Amino acid sequence: MRAQRPIATGCVALVAPIALLLLPVSRAGAETPCSAVVTGGLVSVSHRDGSSVPGGTTLGVWIDLLRAALPNWSVGGEVGYSGLPGSYGVSAYVGAPNGTSRSMFSASGVVRWRNEGPVRVHLLGTIGYYDLAARTGYDEGRSDEVEHDRRAGFSLSIGFSGSGPVMPGFRLRWQDVVGPDRDLNAVSLEAGLHFN
Repeated sequence: MRAQRPIATGCVALVAPIALLLLPVSRAGAETPCSAVVTGGLVSVSHRDGSSVPGGTTLGVWIDLLRAALPNWSVGGEVGYSGLPGSYGVSAYVGAPNGTSRSMFSASGVVRWRNEGPVRVHLLGTIGYYDLAARTGYDEGRSDEVEHDRRAGFSLSIGFSGSGPVMPGFRLRWQDVVGPDRDLNAVSLEAGLHFN
C-alpha cells in the first residue's frame, strides 16, 4: 500500500495541470499561449542518513511543456532524467557484481510564474513521480539486475531568459525525493533554450 501512495500522488500532480491546459487562455501578461523549455546541466546529489544513494555530481536533462493559464502564469508537465552517483569495483570472481550505476527519472506537473520585459525571471515549482533506478552489472554469464525505487518528489527553481521566440536561459533548481528511508536532495545548475 505504501508504494501506491507516491504513484497516486504523481498521477494527481500530472492530471491537474493537464486539465488546466484545456481551459481557454487569454493573451495577457508575459505568457504566450504555449511554450517549452529544454535544459541540461550539473546535478549535485546529497542525501539524508539511511539513503542508499551516495553523494556526488552528475549530469541531467529536463523538458518542460507549458500553456498559459493566467497573466504571467503557466501550467504544464515536465520530464527529467539524470544520472546518480554509483559504485564501481573489480569482480572477485566470474559472475560477481562489478558495480552499480544509478539514475533518476521524473514526471511532474509544473506551475511557472515569469515577469514581463526583455529579461524574464522565472519561478517554477513541480510535484510528481520520481523513479530511482539502480542497475547492478555482472561479469560474463549473468545479466544485469535493475531495481526501481518509486517515490513522490518536488522541485523549486529560479532562473532567467530573454523574451524572444527562442532564447537561452539559466536556472538553479532544488529537488527533494521523499521516502521513509531514502530521502534524497539534488541541486542542479541548468542551461538551455526557452521556446516562447
